[in-house]
Amino acid sequence: MMVQKNFYHSQADMNKQVGISERLVDGALDVLFKEGDFDKYSEMMMQAIEKFAALNDIVVLAHGSIIVLLPNLVHSKTSVLAIPRIGVETDGKYLAL
Repeated sequence: MMVQKNFYHSQADMNKQVGISERLVDGALDVLFKEGDFDKYSEMMMQAIEKFAALNDIVVLAHGSIIVLLPNLVHSKTSVLAIPRIGVETDGKYLAL
């Protein structure tokens, strides 16, 4: 499944079009939660992330279960961000933890 949304932010400043594409890896969460097969889930997700990264400047991982894959992505030429990690770090700073 792919949803394409385009957002235009200060084109005078950026001089480029900004677009957001969303990806859902069909069946991945069933493999993880119903089958309990973390290795198969990880393989499915890594393949999808690597494909998506080849086509984009930045990849943002939004589901908490994906954060464990970050160490496998350190050599990616594409910037990879993880929303759960960013949230925890931000909360920790806010709460002075």
